[in-house]
Amino acid sequence: MNIFRSNYIGLLVVFSMVIVNFGIVSLSLSFALLLFLIFLGYKLNIGNDIKCFVYSLILPFIFILFSILSIIIYLDYVRLIVYFATYIYLFMVILAVLYFYQSGINNLSQALSKFIFFSLVLLTIQHLVYYIFHFYIDVHKILTVFSSESRYFSTTFNNFGIIRPTGWTLEPSNMSAIVTFSSVLYYIINKKFDSVLIAGFLTSIFTLSFASIIINLLLIFLISIKKIPRSKFIFLIFPSIFMLSLLVYYRMTYAIDYDAIGMRMVMVDLIFSQDIYSLLFGNGFLALSSPVYFSGSYIYDYNIRESGFWFNMIFSVGLVPVIVIVLCIFLIVKDINVFLIVIVALSSKFDYFQPFFWFFILLLIGISLEKLHMFSLFDRRNSQGVGV
Repeated sequence: MNIFRSNYIGLLVVFSMVIVNFGIVSLSLSFALLLFLIFLGYKLNIGNDIKCFVYSLILPFIFILFSILSIIIYLDYVRLIVYFATYIYLFMVILAVLYFYQSGINNLSQALSKFIFFSLVLLTIQHLVYYIFHFYIDVHKILTVFSSESRYFSTTFNNFGIIRPTGWTLEPSNMSAIVTFSSVLYYIINKKFDSVLIAGFLTSIFTLSFASIIINLLLIFLISIKKIPRSKFIFLIFPSIFMLSLLVYYRMTYAIDYDAIGMRMVMVDLIFSQDIYSLLFGNGFLALSSPVYFSGSYIYDYNIRESGFWFNMIFSVGLVPVIVIVLCIFLIVKDINVFLIVIVALSSKFDYFQPFFWFFILLLIGISLEKLHMFSLFDRRNSQGVGV
């Protein structure tokens, strides 16, 4: 068996992208794993094609350039530290993506499927143990060497004796976004609605994150358009609309936790009340060094980041670059259904400073180019049977 192309090694690489920013211990372990794989790939004479490295660098280079401009315009030592840490994570992401380019698209597909099933098992165990014993298995706290406790408690759901499990991460929404990204990559590779994809949607919904439930119901709807006969699709759409309406009504009427919908409405007002230059070209990354009082609320950096990727991008880079990004995504995937799926998945409450976001974007580009037969970034020796 080729160790380099082992599905379980691939699973470890995916997992390393989840935990790489959890602290110095997880960063060191992830770096050691990737260095070992680079050495192994070199010994096997894999990865001679320099184009994989070049294509992996393009988007991170643009991100680094824009963040350097942000530092120049908004000089702040805190930002400097955040950017420096982000560059380290980006370097790690590039190494992980290069591993999958070298080990083959089939290895990536199998690694994602295993990660999805392991995540589903973990969230199920966290739910059951808390419901039966009122004890939460805080995996994130263990992974951060007990330096960060997960935000699993929910006043709303506690009335029913349940929690919002966070899986490997700090918050339910982060866990949901990571699994959603993994599910979307798996679907784009295989183009089938199978048990892996169902497990991915269930895992995301099991976090009980309000945004993730809506996003995954929309993803099921979009994928079902092509995969389910029209006669059956009609019976699917009405229950879906009813469930979405019920969720929105409950969230706005009975939920007593953090008002995510209210904060997003404040963010919309803030974005469109800016001067025309800031609206079109943004405020830079981490533009708010101090909170801004707006519409009866204080707006912090984390409020912007937690409002969702598209809110975050519009505030940071402006409407013009966001329109360009959307057009680039469409030109890359060349499929209206896949385009909508990616746009909806990116609506997750996820920050562009997160390593897994860049892992998703770089692999999405590589898979799309492979599907279009424009560039062969993945090693063909392990890419059979996945529709490439």
